[in-house]
Amino acid sequence: MLEDDSIESDLSTMWLSKGVLKAETESLIVAAQDQALNTRYRERKIHKQLVNEFRLWSKRLHNLENIYSQLKDPRIKTMTSILQLTNSAYLPCFKSLFKGVVAAVHEANEINSCIKVLVLQVNRFDEIEDFLEAEKQLPAIMHTLCLIWAHCKYFNSSSKLINILFLISNMLITKARKYLNPATLFQIDLEETAPIIAKTIQVLYNFKKLFEFCRRNLHTYFPKNTNHVSWLFDWDTVFKRFNSFIQRLEQLQILFSTSIEYNKLEKVEIGGVLGRHLSGKVNKMFLEFQLIIRRFQQLTYDPTDIDDHAFVIDYSSFLGRVVDIDRRLASILNQAVSNCHNLQQFLKLMYVVGTLMERPIIFDEIIPKCTLAIDMLSEELDDCLVSSDSFYLKIPLKIPAREESSHK
Repeated sequence: MLEDDSIESDLSTMWLSKGVLKAETESLIVAAQDQALNTRYRERKIHKQLVNEFRLWSKRLHNLENIYSQLKDPRIKTMTSILQLTNSAYLPCFKSLFKGVVAAVHEANEINSCIKVLVLQVNRFDEIEDFLEAEKQLPAIMHTLCLIWAHCKYFNSSSKLINILFLISNMLITKARKYLNPATLFQIDLEETAPIIAKTIQVLYNFKKLFEFCRRNLHTYFPKNTNHVSWLFDWDTVFKRFNSFIQRLEQLQILFSTSIEYNKLEKVEIGGVLGRHLSGKVNKMFLEFQLIIRRFQQLTYDPTDIDDHAFVIDYSSFLGRVVDIDRRLASILNQAVSNCHNLQQFLKLMYVVGTLMERPIIFDEIIPKCTLAIDMLSEELDDCLVSSDSFYLKIPLKIPAREESSHK
């Protein structure tokens, strides 16, 4: 009726402008906008705290569909008409809010449809108790992630992918810690624990290799004649926590390998004139090292928890004391090598010391002494050559007589 030329629309709608209905309607629009902004803030906070990403999108779709259904309510249409008739400054804000909700519903709906398979795969990965068996699920997860990136236009943004990768890496860390069982890490035999740590580190590095493989071959997932969107973010930026966990496990690996090497000191016996004296010093260092390791057997914290820096302090102290023991052991072995008077004694000493010789400080101290071993080896070879020559000189040479020619 307001479109009729005989009706003055301004006068007809003046009561709306002067009454309280317009003000209340505009207040509702402001409140709705504030609620939407507050909802987005809470969603960002949830992202930051890494609550399950998949549940977040499912919940978001449910909330957005409810908001959309409310916006289609006849009462909302009436509010829109009031804003239009009164030329309210809040009308563009309301239109923008409505368009934003519609776009968000489409986005959440498509993402939820695409991540259904990924949700199943991640849940399957989470349910597998065996860490080494769970690793076999990672290629399928990364493959699905690449497909979603290439075919879901709402998903191929770095922020969404980073959240998923961060979640997967944290799940991998959790499974690795459970596999290592920190409570008994230093309680069982060191030679049994060391391979477990090595396998865990290998699985983590395999995931890094898998990520790089997917990044390099991402273009193969996109349909033909479409633009390829690459993963341009840096690994170290996204997986900072993951890399810190690997570093912690490598520190544990060094600690265990050093302990295994120094446990060999218990059986080291040095011969020669100074043998008993030097062997006593070696045994004393073995007992000293056992006291160092006993400190780790009595830990009251979890050494695999990268948020707890107590292990970093203890590990630094451990390295410092090991360097001191390395230097003293190098000095003792230097004396032992100097006390070797023949090649047999030298080789026997090297066999007893074993892989401890490969420790940098000890290696640098002993390697110059190897020239003595070379000299002794040369003397042994010379003696063998002399013995061989004298043996063959004593054997009379029998030259066979020539057969006479038959025509003679």
